[in-house]
Amino acid sequence: MMLLSDLPVGGLYILGILLSLICAFALIGLIRAAGKKEVLCWSLVSVLVFVVCFAILYGIEWELFAVEEQRELSAYAGLILRLPLSVAAAVTCICGLLTTVAIVSLRRRLRGVLSEQSVIEGLDKLPDGIFFSAADGMPLLVNEKMHEICYQAFGLTTMDYAYFKRRIGRNELSPGCVITRHENSTFLTLPDKTVWSLREGEFDSRFGRVTELIAVDVSEQYRSSEELMQRNERLSAVNAQIKETNRSMDKIIREKEILSAKIRLHDALGSSLLLIRSYLTQQEMDREALVSQLQTSVFLFHSDPASAEDESIFTFLEEAAGAIGVKIEYDGPLPEEHRTVIAAAIHECVTNTVKHAGGKTLYIETRRSDDGVTVRFTNDGAPPRGPVKETGGLANLQKLAQDCGVEMHVESAPRFALILDFSDTPGL
Repeated sequence: MMLLSDLPVGGLYILGILLSLICAFALIGLIRAAGKKEVLCWSLVSVLVFVVCFAILYGIEWELFAVEEQRELSAYAGLILRLPLSVAAAVTCICGLLTTVAIVSLRRRLRGVLSEQSVIEGLDKLPDGIFFSAADGMPLLVNEKMHEICYQAFGLTTMDYAYFKRRIGRNELSPGCVITRHENSTFLTLPDKTVWSLREGEFDSRFGRVTELIAVDVSEQYRSSEELMQRNERLSAVNAQIKETNRSMDKIIREKEILSAKIRLHDALGSSLLLIRSYLTQQEMDREALVSQLQTSVFLFHSDPASAEDESIFTFLEEAAGAIGVKIEYDGPLPEEHRTVIAAAIHECVTNTVKHAGGKTLYIETRRSDDGVTVRFTNDGAPPRGPVKETGGLANLQKLAQDCGVEMHVESAPRFALILDFSDTPGL
């Protein structure tokens, strides 16, 4: 049987190199698996392979040393060299195979196990900046993005957190950097125009109290927020102009109504004077028609809108109507926001109640619904003898209603009725 000692020196060198490589790989596997329960069995295999291979290698080294120095072998070397060559070869092959299997298995098993280095590498690849520090401000973990942010903001990469916070609080930044605070949020604008939201927090760990600072890139959201604020400011300015325009329109409409009322007053007084003259000269005119005409003139004179500046126009019109014997009864509160059109309608309906219907009461019915407000005007006088044509005062009222966006309808049967529909109409 051929023993290990029967190998020539060259063969021993080759076997020694193979054993050295197996020991090295076994040692690498042992280091990678150290402290990890998931691969404990492969740790033991690596230890066994290393011990066996190193024992044989140690005996071979003694043999080679003894040959070179011409010394006697030690008892241990002699014992190793008396191993059958087949056994030594088989042990070497088995150890090499076990080492290969262990390295491959360790690589597969540890690929899914987090390590400190893998965590650090993962944090460095994050697009957000991360800064963990101890209670005294000493940095514990700072990723690459936070190093980059600090360098742009302060000209330094890693710094004490207390120093970092102090410079942020005092706005001691590099040129081109700006700190903006909105309520409880802090935003850092860097020279490259990126905007970072700085969020601070604290938690307990094995190191004690740890301060956490996260820098999140909010450039797009920040710019969108600024644009929205600018748009809101412009909208506020436009709304103010619209309100001013509405007030101006209300004033213009009121002035037009006043002018229309003065024209009607002038025409009514002129007609009344002509009727009085004819009555005095001819004494054959209908006395009731003359009284009705004079009552109309009195109402127009009393209800001149120009004299109602300091009191409610509805109260004023009610008093003016009472002066000529017409009572106004309400069914539902009148919408104050539509006072211009409603006041003109009351004015016209009181005039028509006296002049055409010979009535004593004007009824105003207000109904509200989800679609808007409807106001209906009727009286207790005689119904019209035919369809009522929208001429004169009614024509002027129709034009005013159209200018204000109000729908106006006139009914002739079974009695006269004037309807104002304020559906989807802005306040006037």
